[in-house]
Amino acid sequence: MWSFINAESLAEIFTRSHLLGCVKISVVNALLLFLISYKFLQIMQQSGYEGFGYFKWLRRRDNVYNVRLAILTMLSLLAFLVFNIALAFVDQSWIFYAGFIFYVTFLLIYYVADRKRKKKIPIVFTARMVRLMVTYFFFLIIFTFTCLTLLNIGAFFGRANT
Repeated sequence: MWSFINAESLAEIFTRSHLLGCVKISVVNALLLFLISYKFLQIMQQSGYEGFGYFKWLRRRDNVYNVRLAILTMLSLLAFLVFNIALAFVDQSWIFYAGFIFYVTFLLIYYVADRKRKKKIPIVFTARMVRLMVTYFFFLIIFTFTCLTLLNIGAFFGRANT
């Protein structure tokens, strides 16, 4: 099993197995983030695909979706950190990755709970919306992959300097 933690050289981070692992994680993360962003795409369509109406909705003080996503982020991060700190004495590399179970679990719980809420106006899958969704999904993959790669490079140099 490949591990980002045990990379012996910078070139090892860019091997096929490491990059394939990053791609797999990026696709799964992009899918999860795409599923929970339904409301944001819905509002984008309802505002006529104009940034002003969309950003006006995002900045509203009573926007419960921003609060929910902030809570989701904090819960996932806190559960990940507590789990990894509690099992820090175990010398297995898979323990680090097991902390992500909480992230996936909280995202799926959010998605299921959000799907039960009745939508006032559902998304109409026009050609523009389909293009926006496909572009957004690929953006999420590329963004996650870039973050993973940069974090792995940073972790390698951080470990090398200790």
